[in-house]
Amino acid sequence: MLTVPIVLESLFIIVAVAWDRVHVEDGIVSPIGLFLALEWVRGCLVPLLDMLTGPTSLPYRHPSSASASMTAALLATAFGVCVFVGWSLLPVKPSAATVHKRVIGASETVAWTLTSLGLFGVALRFPSGDWLAFLRGEYSAVSASAAGITGFVGSVLRPLLPVGVYLLWEAGGRRWLRPAVVLLIPAACLALASFSLNRASLLLPPLALLLAASRLRGSLSFRVVGGCLAVGAIAFLTLGAIRTDILNSQGGRFAVVEADRSLWATAIGTLQVYGQSPYLTGVLYERGNLTVMNGHSLVNSFVSPFPSVGAQSRDRSGSSLYNRQIYGSLPVRDQILPLWVEVEKSLGLAAMLMAGLAAGAIMRLVDAMLRRARDSLEFYGLSLASLWMAQVSVTSLQVLVQVALYFLLVPWVIARALRSNGRLAGRLIA
Repeated sequence: MLTVPIVLESLFIIVAVAWDRVHVEDGIVSPIGLFLALEWVRGCLVPLLDMLTGPTSLPYRHPSSASASMTAALLATAFGVCVFVGWSLLPVKPSAATVHKRVIGASETVAWTLTSLGLFGVALRFPSGDWLAFLRGEYSAVSASAAGITGFVGSVLRPLLPVGVYLLWEAGGRRWLRPAVVLLIPAACLALASFSLNRASLLLPPLALLLAASRLRGSLSFRVVGGCLAVGAIAFLTLGAIRTDILNSQGGRFAVVEADRSLWATAIGTLQVYGQSPYLTGVLYERGNLTVMNGHSLVNSFVSPFPSVGAQSRDRSGSSLYNRQIYGSLPVRDQILPLWVEVEKSLGLAAMLMAGLAAGAIMRLVDAMLRRARDSLEFYGLSLASLWMAQVSVTSLQVLVQVALYFLLVPWVIARALRSNGRLAGRLIA
């Protein structure tokens, strides 16, 4: 039973909230606040659902035993504790904890440049105009992406489109500008959805833009926040069902066994999968498990998001090994191998604990940079980084590297360029 891990996780969260009350009260803007909220979901809510409803009905061949699930749950809690310790121990200068009140928006020139680059990235993703096939949900269009350098450039540029559209809206000014922005919103949604309908890629950038807007325009009302969370939750479940049907069946080529598809069952199954249920991660801690992970698989996971060299490493990454353990010969590779599992299975317990400390320290640095941000583009990029770092206990090394490479690198470089070149900066907006 998972009672002991649930109790230990609850005690950890209570102590952490009491210890770092100031940052936790910042809510979702602070990565530690979101991290602890996700830790409660992962370490308390999901195991409780496991005990009440049993393992998810997804096609796992053998959900893990009680002893293996207990091992996975305890290791996950130990990793979470180390993340919080790493956050707490890293000293931060007083000036780094002060939020700037004066924020500079990007100029209209910069906004149009980002929008144009994003549209060019969309064109690279759909060179033959097959975006209509993508909207129809055809498997070849949803799962495909341009290979090599072209694919890499397109993947890096597409996330700039919603950022450019947001900055154009902030620029205001001419009467025709905001109606033009409204017309660009569907293209911005397509740019984010074009990452194979990945839910995080589609939902987290708009959330980061919402945080940037709240930073620039003042705190958001409870109705706005509640409405956005409700729409996001519905979109998360809906997109997940659509993506699973398209990708797992490969556009109808393979039959997918239909389980209970009620909203309640879908919500519980989604929580169990994305909350890294110990019944699922525990498959790697069963006695006699033959899945071998080592430093090589860890390196392969790190380099797999990179163009060219990554294609040769993906089949030997820890994530690929994990999915083969789960699905066997089925052509499905959709499960996320948590960072702490991959490090522990590859390098041992001590390395996993050190990885948790390092993740907490990085989280603290991101938070300090977020509080020093002076322009809207920089605040967006750091807000997005904050949202991803807060998921460190439920996401994978491969995903974190991919996000840094495709979603964070270019906005960070542009923000630094804006800071060093005052002529490109826009007006003072807050």
